[in-house]
Amino acid sequence: MANQEMDPIVQAFVYETEGMLEQMEQILLKCEDNDGFEDDDINEIFRIMHTIKGGAGMMWFNKLAELAHSLEDMFYFLREENPTISDISLVSDNVLAGIDFMKTYMDGIKANDYEQLEADDIVNDIHEAIETIKGEGTGVKKNNENEKEIDEVSMEGTNGTEEPVQEDEMEDMGKGKNLSEIDEIELEMELESDYYSIVLTYQDGCEMEHIRAYQVVQELQGKAQNIKHFPDKLLEGDADALASVIRRKGFQIHMQIDMPLEELQQLASNLAFIENAVVKKITLDEVGKFDDSDDEAKVVVEEKKPAKEEKEKKTEPDVPVLNHEQKRINVPVEKLDMLMDLVGELVLSETMVVSNPDLKGIKLDNFSKAARQHRKIIGEVQDIVMSIRMMPLSTTFTKMKRIVRDISKKLDRDMQIELIGEETEVDKNIIEQIGDPLMHLVRNAADHGIESKEEREKLGKMQPPKITLEACNSGGDVLIKVIDNGKGLDKDKILEKAIKNNLIDGDVSELTDKQIYNMIFLPGFSTSEKITEFSGRGVGMDVVRNNIEGLGGTIAVDSVKDEGTTVTLKIPLTLAIVSGMIIRVGKAKYTIPIMSIQESFRPSAKDIIIDTDGNEMVMVRGGCYIIRRLSKMYNVNNAEQDFEKGILIMLESNDDTFCIFADEIIGEQQVVVKPLPEYVKRFNSIQGIAGCTLLGDGDISLILDVANINN
Repeated sequence: MANQEMDPIVQAFVYETEGMLEQMEQILLKCEDNDGFEDDDINEIFRIMHTIKGGAGMMWFNKLAELAHSLEDMFYFLREENPTISDISLVSDNVLAGIDFMKTYMDGIKANDYEQLEADDIVNDIHEAIETIKGEGTGVKKNNENEKEIDEVSMEGTNGTEEPVQEDEMEDMGKGKNLSEIDEIELEMELESDYYSIVLTYQDGCEMEHIRAYQVVQELQGKAQNIKHFPDKLLEGDADALASVIRRKGFQIHMQIDMPLEELQQLASNLAFIENAVVKKITLDEVGKFDDSDDEAKVVVEEKKPAKEEKEKKTEPDVPVLNHEQKRINVPVEKLDMLMDLVGELVLSETMVVSNPDLKGIKLDNFSKAARQHRKIIGEVQDIVMSIRMMPLSTTFTKMKRIVRDISKKLDRDMQIELIGEETEVDKNIIEQIGDPLMHLVRNAADHGIESKEEREKLGKMQPPKITLEACNSGGDVLIKVIDNGKGLDKDKILEKAIKNNLIDGDVSELTDKQIYNMIFLPGFSTSEKITEFSGRGVGMDVVRNNIEGLGGTIAVDSVKDEGTTVTLKIPLTLAIVSGMIIRVGKAKYTIPIMSIQESFRPSAKDIIIDTDGNEMVMVRGGCYIIRRLSKMYNVNNAEQDFEKGILIMLESNDDTFCIFADEIIGEQQVVVKPLPEYVKRFNSIQGIAGCTLLGDGDISLILDVANINN
């Protein structure tokens, strides 16, 4: 498996394991907050580790299986002995280290580069932690018999009977092993080539039972002889019907193999997603005689009878067997992206039909009525497709708990993290791209925003140090806030650094607090006295802003010294289709995202002023705003030059407000964002252009990047 390209079975294993690791991490963090393990938490973590161990064993990922086995030992001990734990971090630190290794191992499997990964140190630390807890616990047996029992917890009571497996027979047998390692096991008893029956029952909801059964058969090839199984054709016929049969009847295997019953029982129990495994010896005469009494099961393995014959035989109407568990399906992201692209093309084609120049000036009542209905249906399809792609921010938010927890322990700050509005949903593509910027902001807040215990005591801060992640919908956008109750930003230090680096033009006294605070987003800007392993407030913040602006969003910071800092991200719900205002400059057409427009107006000559540098500016209600002419920026010919004949559109981005001058506003329209061709991106004249779109009349409109027009 190590040298093979990842197949669908391994992909499913990686996907499911990553989900279980995330779930386990959140359970551990919750237990740390509660300063103890509940029985349900211990049982759930034990189940997760048992499942991962079995899956890893089936896939031949032996190091992963060994680590999962050790963690399973730890939680078996906690479950059975219920010891007194003086410091819960003795457990959580080791388990989180194991989770981190498993995540790295999953990445290695995806890259087909995992064989060099070693978990020996982590496994040893886990065993040492178990011994330490044994020494601290009250009422815990410490004799050799009990220690052996703990070392072999996953092997006890799995022989399908009420009698436990004898420990002297089980020692070192199958522990962390899988079927591929049978030849390496030194058996301590005389082997006989016996016939066995194995009935595997899979866990509820594991799905793809027929594929998992096929994988078992493949692993048995070369290890056993005379293998027969029911159902016999696992990759032919109706997949749902095959899986349904295995759910009801179990996957039945008859084979001949040189192995003791107890060891075969252990190996069968360790297979992935196995709820129960019943192994017993059978005679040669019993081989191939499966329990196929279920009529529905026979349909899968027998040839289908002619429809006429079946109709004559039926005396009662068919009652369909419904799988009530099948309420969800997994769909590749690529298909969702393709579906979204097609919906975008549908929006474009609808606009091209309705806005066809050939229809201009013609009154067609029936056509208009049909067009409105068409627009309504397309809108509903668009909303459904968007809802399919929407995901809650909870997945991203909960990952921040681990970051705060690790920094808090290393710096001894006892920080808390509060999540608000994590159920807020955004497009999947945005979820993927928002993670890194958000992680950087949280690290900054935890490392440099929150003071040490001594500093907080000096300032008389009685509230515990806390970081709050808050999300909410705001129109067609989502607001995400990272709030800390730490020391806040030092305005004087920021100004000092800005002046030193010649970043300020004009009078410093004219700068607002927000303008000063937003200087931390300039490249390389930092007031931190030292860079730590976690972050430096301001270090890399320009990358954060660039990433957010790349999503079509904005970022702003506000702070009060000794009270805290709030960083606000404003991001769109989706990147694919946006509402825009179409404007004309000469013969060129541009699209402005509606979210950036404050107002539009036609100025009078007395409102226009020119500063000493020759910049055109307009006075609006006591404020003075710079004017950008798109005709000059993009060399557009035959554009309107007279302000009183054109129109000004006031835009706002990152607390920067300015106006652009256009010939006219054509109207509002939903547009599909298309990236610029690569050869166009090579030119330097595309500053302030985010992409392009196709209009209803066939013209191409450039979509303005408001955040970069005024730079």
